[in-house]
Amino acid sequence: MVVFQPSGKHVLHSLKPCDLSSCTKREIKEYFENTYDLYETLFTSLKGTWIRFQSEYANLAACEEISCCMEFFSEKQEESKIHFETSSVLIRQMPLDLVKKPKGWKNGPLTTGDPVSSNPLIEITERAVSMGKPENFPSYGWDNEYGEWNVKVPPFRASKYLITNWEYLEFVNDGGYEDSKYWTDEGWKWKQFRKLHHPTFWVCGQKCKSGCGGDLATYSHCNLESDVNHNMNGHHNGFANGVANGVANGFANGVANGFANGVADGVTNGVANGVANGFANGVADGVTNGVANGLANGVTNGAINGFANGVLNGDHQNNLTHANGGSEEMERPYKYRAMFEVIDMPMDWPAEVNYHEAKAFCAWKGPDYRLPTEAEHHAMRGPQKSPSEGTICDIIYQDNIKANINMAYGSSTPVNLFPPSKAGFCDVSGNVWEWCEDHFNGLKDFKPHILYDDFSTPCFDGRHNMIMGGSWVSTGGEASRFSRYAFRRHFFQHLGFRLVQSIADSPPVRLVGTPVFVLGVGVEDNPSTVPGIDSSAYYCTTNPQYHDDAEEFLLSEISSHYGDLLGMENNVQEREELVQMCVEAIQKCDYPVKNALEIMCSVIAIDHSGRLLDAALKIQQGKSLEITSALDKHLSGIPLNKIVANTEKVMFQQFTWLPNEIGTYDVIVMSCLHRLANVKAWLIRLWDIISPKGLLIIKTNITWDLESLKAVLGNK
Repeated sequence: MVVFQPSGKHVLHSLKPCDLSSCTKREIKEYFENTYDLYETLFTSLKGTWIRFQSEYANLAACEEISCCMEFFSEKQEESKIHFETSSVLIRQMPLDLVKKPKGWKNGPLTTGDPVSSNPLIEITERAVSMGKPENFPSYGWDNEYGEWNVKVPPFRASKYLITNWEYLEFVNDGGYEDSKYWTDEGWKWKQFRKLHHPTFWVCGQKCKSGCGGDLATYSHCNLESDVNHNMNGHHNGFANGVANGVANGFANGVANGFANGVADGVTNGVANGVANGFANGVADGVTNGVANGLANGVTNGAINGFANGVLNGDHQNNLTHANGGSEEMERPYKYRAMFEVIDMPMDWPAEVNYHEAKAFCAWKGPDYRLPTEAEHHAMRGPQKSPSEGTICDIIYQDNIKANINMAYGSSTPVNLFPPSKAGFCDVSGNVWEWCEDHFNGLKDFKPHILYDDFSTPCFDGRHNMIMGGSWVSTGGEASRFSRYAFRRHFFQHLGFRLVQSIADSPPVRLVGTPVFVLGVGVEDNPSTVPGIDSSAYYCTTNPQYHDDAEEFLLSEISSHYGDLLGMENNVQEREELVQMCVEAIQKCDYPVKNALEIMCSVIAIDHSGRLLDAALKIQQGKSLEITSALDKHLSGIPLNKIVANTEKVMFQQFTWLPNEIGTYDVIVMSCLHRLANVKAWLIRLWDIISPKGLLIIKTNITWDLESLKAVLGNK
């Protein structure tokens, strides 16, 4: 264990991505080294001792010659940009005593000097939108960006600004986190699990539980033992101490607050109950009545009025005000966790929440409010230059970028800091990502990438929602006009949202309608939360592995392998021939076979199908297997105790591709090429996971014959 010592330069700004139509080796190398330096600079924020790892960049950055495989090189670069951003989110969730602000790190301004006093809805008329990156565009793109979708976007209204912390505070103060009627079933279960009462990057004085499990189960930003939190007497003392120490706090906070907030509530209630008695009977009777009536009315009305007006806003020392709707003033009951410090709540910065929290806010505003769709987000950008003009059409290649991206600041910024798009909307690029209603899915003619087969496809499951626009820490191609990213709905990122209302027709949204089996869970309900849609909003997943992973498929595989034992037709002879061929091939080897992938003794069996692995595990455990169709028609009941096998030596794992972590094997058998969506992507990985003298056995088929395999694998 050693103290982390950066080996790169100290940098806090990212270079533009390379224009692949004209870049030089020098530009490529500079971009590469800049990515490495950014990582190293970010890691200087970690305190304590850490295991020093040998970065993949360290060797590559020292190379004088850039690999001729430009596509592979670009993929590694842009993947690193993603990891840079996700690392920043993880660091932001760490306890403050484990991090420090890197030298030169600059937060954005708290305000522009012109507070965001309103957030009007701007109407967009009907228009056509085209999405999808041209195959020949001269920048690296992830597989999900290619293909096309041309759609007519009906008229809609959307908020000019991202929803601010000020606006979201109204929802919190109104009890939004305590009322299930605003939350989806999935969202409410998540909220209860996390035990949240406000956004995760807000800091209150109640020592909230994070509920996230593991080492962080007892930690949240609200657990800080510092004056930052202990000064928040209104939320912590006002409720915890205010009821427990009613008179003490009732007088300390109650008189100070009772006259500040209480003259409005206190005199109204007090004239009838307290002030009349208090002043008529004097201080002695006033205290007596004050305690009697104060606790009766104070706790009763205080818990109602006081939590909204007094307890929550209590005797905060942070009496900063915000102009909203004219001269109205409101105190700030929360602090804000930035990357490396807790600061005063930046009311004009965007609220950073997950999808569940964003949807709850929408429901609180009214039943016709929702989040934007991917197509609507494109419409909010206004007219765009044609991709045929080259990289100049993309904001990430421009010289004077008027948006909070690319580490221009080390935090969010006021939502009115940068000028609006041509359509009138601020922050459609940068500041924070925006949640969308669409499920993540490929565009028309989607094809997984050969160098990263499972970058996108595992997320085409209806459980990942689109995010758009990029954030302040989005570097490289992340904030590109073509970018399409997604996260699970409960995930945190530098992510916010804006409100949208449909005007007439159903919104142009794309939802995954294919049931997806999850290992250990099964097929879960995934109801739509988008108002005003019909069946045309549902699309099949563009991951064929999900589409094919049905009960009928499971039955065919079970009968193929065990049909002879169960009185079912099958091709058991073909399977036995394959096994015999493998045995004979291994016997001819002049070295011992200690492990194998897929079959044989001491085997690890992998598959991308959750259903097949679920059945395999049940076979291993000797359980029964009931198979029904999508229409709940009983297809088969299989008593698995009839199957006799040496299962103790088998370990089943679900992989969507072949990762490095899988290790190396003496024998690898591939017998189901027909089930792979991108056969070539799997084949080229085989040499990385087989021993130098290992044996590779592949069962050919009509599409992949011997000549086709040689074209990919060579003559090894």
